[in-house]
Amino acid sequence: MASEKGLFSRERLKDSTAISELFSKKSDKVGIRPLLLFYRIRTEGGCSRFMVTVSKKKFKRAVHRNRIKRLMREAYRLEKVFLSELNLHEGLDLALVYTGDNEVALPEIRLSLKKSYETIAKRLQ
Repeated sequence: MASEKGLFSRERLKDSTAISELFSKKSDKVGIRPLLLFYRIRTEGGCSRFMVTVSKKKFKRAVHRNRIKRLMREAYRLEKVFLSELNLHEGLDLALVYTGDNEVALPEIRLSLKKSYETIAKRLQ
């Protein structure tokens, strides 16, 4: 699955109870600017699921929020191969929260996401 290049519906985190658990104290988080990544290992396994969010308080205009969300989804799509190389591609729920004050380019988001994955891999070993 991780060698596939697209984003699929099964990779999206849509379940409200899973989202609630992800933002509860049961999950862990990694913060590498401009992203804050909440993660939780699921017991039932399956492919990793993710969600993205951008604060309406920091970015008033929906155009800017949507652009940042598109960049975050693209960064996830490109870096999910790295996620599978670290053996983190099974049963992981992720929430990518944009914490930066300004829009940044895709390479900076990808770098932040990659460093977050490395930190998660070190913690889970």
